[in-house]
Amino acid sequence: QNMFLLLMLPQFQLIHYVYQVFPETLMAFLCALLVLLFSLGFRGPARTVVIGNVAAVAFWVRPIMLLFPLFVLIGDLLLAQKGERLRLMGRNAGILVVFAGLGPLMYGLWNFRSHGVFKPLPLSGSAVITNMGIWQMRLPGHGTLHYFQYSFFGREFLPFVSDEEAAAHYLRYQEQWARIDSVSMLAMTDQDKLYLPKMAEYKNEFYVTRSPQYTMALEDAMAKENKKMMLDEPGYFLLSRAYTAIRLWITNINYPMIKIVFKPEPGVVPIVGRPQGVKGWLGALVPFAITAISFGIGLSWSAVQVLRNRRRWYERRYLLYMVLYGWLIYIPMSIQSRYTVPVHALAIACIALALTDRWPLARGAESGSRG
Repeated sequence: QNMFLLLMLPQFQLIHYVYQVFPETLMAFLCALLVLLFSLGFRGPARTVVIGNVAAVAFWVRPIMLLFPLFVLIGDLLLAQKGERLRLMGRNAGILVVFAGLGPLMYGLWNFRSHGVFKPLPLSGSAVITNMGIWQMRLPGHGTLHYFQYSFFGREFLPFVSDEEAAAHYLRYQEQWARIDSVSMLAMTDQDKLYLPKMAEYKNEFYVTRSPQYTMALEDAMAKENKKMMLDEPGYFLLSRAYTAIRLWITNINYPMIKIVFKPEPGVVPIVGRPQGVKGWLGALVPFAITAISFGIGLSWSAVQVLRNRRRWYERRYLLYMVLYGWLIYIPMSIQSRYTVPVHALAIACIALALTDRWPLARGAESGSRG
């Protein structure tokens, strides 16, 4: 416990999201609660129903949790000891049924009632996030006026392209969106045509929303473009996902942007600044240092300890399931370290357990040999 609290002291990422309208703090609680419920010793139908309910709530907060109950079922199928495998399969299947009934099924019914289409997930989201994640490494300092208006691609600390290459990729990005718009605009309703220009005009007052028909058409068009990029350049896609696997844990060194390019213009390039003063440099370097040490080094070392001591970690496998799921599920999509924030405390718990497993045992062995 003391080791966990000590390692949590510099982890201010959750505090950063407490005062913002983001679900990270609530999801951190729900993820920890799920691990606790899976790990508790009580049995019976009540436990199955409670876990299924909590998993459904987590899904409603973050639909990305859709596959977690299935992830647990498969994990226990592969790793559970023979004597308890059958019982665990029955329990996990029951949890999956309760979760499906209260989560995806209810979400689909709500979508059908509200939007006229049965879909157990949000009408949009994954395709646009994946699209931005694929382009991220190639468009540093460039912005978009398309789906998320006046959003921009951050400049990674490790440069992957020159300004000239980024400008060429930005033209390709605009061409891609011209194709997306030409296909999806056919689904625009009269309300879209009336309200979207107003929303764009008053961008600081309105968050752009679209009709269900137009939203789904955009999602489908983006998904097709994403698939085409993956097939046309599999090497780049795999490289970007390998980089994403690291960046999901480690915060970027964020330099201030003096100029962001929102429209292709000859000779106009993004301008990156430098942090000003001690406070500016601390703001840029400290988050990177904390996450690089805690997760880049700490989690890597902990993974080695888990492999060396599988029997001890078998009892803690639900903790590992949640941390792994919270990491792996985002790798195909986005380059943003905030997406793993809900499992940061659980990852720190893994590190604390690995540390206390190793050194107290060593000291005990030494004192025993002296006696």
